[in-house]
Amino acid sequence: MTYHGRRWPADGMACALWLLALVLAALLPWQAFAAVQVTVVPAEATDPALDKSWGPHRTYLDQDALPRGQLLLFLPGTGGRNDGPPRAFSLAAAKLGYHVIELAYPNNLSATVCWRQADPGCFEKFRREIIEGEDASPLITVRHADGIENRLEKLLERLANRQATGGWRQFLDSSGRIAWDKVALAGQSQGGGHAALIARDRKVARVLLFGAPKDYDPKGRKPAPWYGPSRTPAERIFALVHTRDRQGCTFPQQLEIYRAMGMADRPANVDGAMPPYGNSRILITNYPGRQISSKAAHVVGLSHPVFKPAWVYMLTAGADRETTEPNPLKIKVKLP
Repeated sequence: MTYHGRRWPADGMACALWLLALVLAALLPWQAFAAVQVTVVPAEATDPALDKSWGPHRTYLDQDALPRGQLLLFLPGTGGRNDGPPRAFSLAAAKLGYHVIELAYPNNLSATVCWRQADPGCFEKFRREIIEGEDASPLITVRHADGIENRLEKLLERLANRQATGGWRQFLDSSGRIAWDKVALAGQSQGGGHAALIARDRKVARVLLFGAPKDYDPKGRKPAPWYGPSRTPAERIFALVHTRDRQGCTFPQQLEIYRAMGMADRPANVDGAMPPYGNSRILITNYPGRQISSKAAHVVGLSHPVFKPAWVYMLTAGADRETTEPNPLKIKVKLP
């Protein structure tokens, strides 16, 4: 299946023109996304022990882009699957030189089940079982094979063996485990909570949180105790949240969570603004500027291409080099 689109020609002129092109690309989502190969990989094809109930994995790679040498791992939220149209966010990351994986994992149960539990460590145990596939929480059962870590390792092994020129092997160390220092984590809602916890325990390249994390103790009226000192430096963590997003916690509680994570930046409103947003790592929006439901607000920052300038900022801020976008012709979606 192939998606076709046109884009404004790259002219290499001043930064202002580049920013204008970025806005136009955001308004016309399929422009500037050509030449990205999108591959759908059934999870069970990487390891017969995996449960296929959670849908397929999906990878994005633009071999014409200047390689970053980093893997962007995207974890969808509760119930999120990778069998719809290609995500504009992942396409944008691929055009910036990232190897991109949208990982399927056990995500049918929301972490809000911990609201009814007396154990203050409930949120962390819930997430750790999903990440590691170990028996950590009585609320969920995830076999080792289906943990996020094993699923990612098995997918990288398959990609390294079957796409020898794709450069996927660089994201596995000499023992075949994940090279976390080369991984940038991105996640929406539940997926963002997993990303934040992984980044707390491992030093990763970058973290992008969309409407996440949401682990807030309504009884104690404070963020879950697992937030705290992180092996990933706070300056590598970026967040985009809608002011009307009340899924899991209120907007003020969300900001309280970011403070608990060491993100002390003054929030920057991206509506009508352009990067670098005062160099803040906490981005907020009230798009489209009228009353919308909390559920709609929860996902709009990742689903609407008007936020592409914010995505690019979150994906590149602090980088020591610039990336360019070669002239695209088409997006190739490769099916197994």
